[in-house]
Amino acid sequence: MSKPLIFWIFSISWGLCGLEKVYAQMEVLPSKSMTYKTFGVKKIEKIILGDSTLGQADFVTSVEELNTFGYPAKQTNYDENGVSSIQVFSYLYDSIMVRSQWTQVKDSNFTVRSTEHSRNKNNKLKSLSFYEEDRLLTTIKYKYSKQGVLLSETQKLFGNTKKGSISSKIETYYTYDDNGIVTEKYTVTKKNKKTTQKQFYIVFSEDRRIKEEYLVNDVDDKNIIRHRNIYDDKGRLKVSEHFSSSGSTYHFNNRQIKVEKGKSLRNEYSYDDRGLVVFEKICTDDGQEINIKYKYSN
Repeated sequence: MSKPLIFWIFSISWGLCGLEKVYAQMEVLPSKSMTYKTFGVKKIEKIILGDSTLGQADFVTSVEELNTFGYPAKQTNYDENGVSSIQVFSYLYDSIMVRSQWTQVKDSNFTVRSTEHSRNKNNKLKSLSFYEEDRLLTTIKYKYSKQGVLLSETQKLFGNTKKGSISSKIETYYTYDDNGIVTEKYTVTKKNKKTTQKQFYIVFSEDRRIKEEYLVNDVDDKNIIRHRNIYDDKGRLKVSEHFSSSGSTYHFNNRQIKVEKGKSLRNEYSYDDRGLVVFEKICTDDGQEINIKYKYSN
């Protein structure tokens, strides 16, 4: 599927610290959970639709180029000043990602961040290492059962890397049902060996994934929903909803959406007969709205 935000692959640890926002930018791809080879797609354009009544023209916000196996090879993102960032992806056998590099362009200055992927003998993801230039920011290590089922992951965020210090540690554990669907993802954040935050990612399912909810355990020991994904009867992401804990402003090139404290920002997706995302609406309950069209080229 196209944009459906891959929250489940890199878990975007919402709001834990500023670094997670960087990982989200680096790892959230317009195409990720499917290969486009079957459809012969070589390029995907993401276009923000303008409002003629406001004098707004359509704007190409990203162009993604795919390799011969239908996986992302390069993505160029644009803002009102031109190219804002470029992502390049490297693969083993053109299908198993081993490295991604994200270059941010701002006022003729360049910031380079990269992600190194290591694999086990079964080519399952063994670890991820995130760098800014040559500085190691964080690592994530994955643990599997003998049957190859993901059991847990441990993320270490580094403070003073010269001393090898760890500023915080995030441990995540998975629970599955009899159909092999994740029913719960439990995350504990620790700083100085003390638990600072607990998070739960719960999946509601019958014989398929129906809904996911990401909850944070607050100071009063109450579970507060931070994020929710809802799927259609074909297992495609239909609605992705993020709840703001303190009020947020989201920027989409030269346009923005403001979300009040306790309210949510929704991404709603529409698909064509092939199962490809063709339209996305980003909206709030108070009527703010940005519409995005997806264009596929062979």
